[in-house]
Amino acid sequence: MKLKAFFLCLFSLFGLMPALTMAQSYPQSAGLDNRVQVFNYSPNDVYVINTKAGHASLIQLEEGEFIHDDGGVGMGLADSWNIAVKGNNIFFKPVSPMPDTNLLLVTNKRTYAFVLTTSYDSNSLSYIARFNYPVVAKVSDTSVLPEYVVKSHTLEDGREIYIDADFNKNYLYRGAESIKPTNVWDNGRFTYLKYDHSNDLPVAYRVLPDNSEMLVNSHIENDTLVLQEIGTVYRLRLGNEVGEIGNQYNRKPKFNVNGTSDKTWQRVDIQGQ
Repeated sequence: MKLKAFFLCLFSLFGLMPALTMAQSYPQSAGLDNRVQVFNYSPNDVYVINTKAGHASLIQLEEGEFIHDDGGVGMGLADSWNIAVKGNNIFFKPVSPMPDTNLLLVTNKRTYAFVLTTSYDSNSLSYIARFNYPVVAKVSDTSVLPEYVVKSHTLEDGREIYIDADFNKNYLYRGAESIKPTNVWDNGRFTYLKYDHSNDLPVAYRVLPDNSEMLVNSHIENDTLVLQEIGTVYRLRLGNEVGEIGNQYNRKPKFNVNGTSDKTWQRVDIQGQ
């Protein structure tokens, strides 16, 4: 594979591009070992990777993602690092005592910006770094409806909302309005989060009893994010936006014993009421 190496000069962009907003993103542990890490992908984030001399690190991109001829790899201090790329795997390790620098990747799908920093805490090193990616919603084909559906309600613009006939619609939501679903329901097997737009969809996590998170298996059906399970509480994340979905149906303890009296919770408008 042919890689295009390039060097970057840093200029001050303040005042020239006031609309550009970037944030420094720190990873979360992907499991029992903190050195296997995961980031929530956003094109405007800079990802922090902790490294140490004598230790190799791996950035593992989405399956099918790779550095192609129109993309490239760029490092500020290239002589201080060994780097190798194979498919969606980027291996690197520092070879000088003060290697801190930045790393830029342009793939066939996305652009990434990293800060590579030296850490003397072995437990905070990044051995493997992966990403959770937002799901892009597809435009719904309203000409074809699934079997066994009922009309839920009609939107202000006249569009009719249909959902499964055998469903539980007793869900509450709190958090960022930008990722609030238009409708939420389950059919006893899967949980459905419908969005009335074609923007990026959030990533869904099951909230465990200790308030930690577990990534949920999901897929897209037209404009609906389908969680392949039924749960109690789900946390939605998209960049810096966070929201929570609570299932109120037939469980102990109840998600919110006071119903909607807590001002931070909103009933998801399944019936347009």
